[in-house]
Amino acid sequence: FFAVTIIMVVFTPLFSLEGVEGKLFQPMAVSILFAMGASLAVSLIVVPALASYLFRHGVKARTSPLVAVLEKVYRRTLTAAMGHKRWVLGGAACLLVAALALLPYLGTEFVPELEEGTINLRATLAPSSSLDTALEVAPKLEAMLMAFPEVTYALSRIGRAEIGGDPEPVNNIEIYIGLKPVPEWTSARNRHELQALMEERLEQYPGLLLNFSQPIATRVDELLSGVKAQLA
Repeated sequence: FFAVTIIMVVFTPLFSLEGVEGKLFQPMAVSILFAMGASLAVSLIVVPALASYLFRHGVKARTSPLVAVLEKVYRRTLTAAMGHKRWVLGGAACLLVAALALLPYLGTEFVPELEEGTINLRATLAPSSSLDTALEVAPKLEAMLMAFPEVTYALSRIGRAEIGGDPEPVNNIEIYIGLKPVPEWTSARNRHELQALMEERLEQYPGLLLNFSQPIATRVDELLSGVKAQLA
């Protein structure tokens, strides 16, 4: 009973997770809690009832040789530990201090942001913009992005895709920007600095709404919130 309860308590904090990690691990926690709870109910209710019918003549208890050896070793170890309480408690305290000293070196983000090597730029024109206007602006944006030495390609898509699974208005331009490996960059040190430089250069178009993300990150944001932008 106590072993199963401890396992269930260990998985309970997973319900406090939010965002991507919550979507990933909460279903697992639900499955484990239901499975462990069902197994506990069966072991406490069903198994004793079945045993009373199936083993009416009693059961001969037998001890495994392996269990006997392990029990003997455990008894000796426990007796030795109880005879040196100060050493045991001191060693446990030292291990606790050493574990606490490692806390500053642990990561604070449960699911770190991936560097996909590609930037997904969503450029939104004024709602009244026509398809011809978007077709005129998209190549200019691509040319301005290709001027960065870190960029290998810039491909744009206007409106929805051919399959129709991603409906978008014609004033939406989605640009996929391929990047060189970070050690080869010269204009910026990281992706965030590069995005800031790109945004500064593209701001010459008044009324243009820009949102920088990455392809996978964009889809995850859409699945989690339905918003086609990174959550602040």
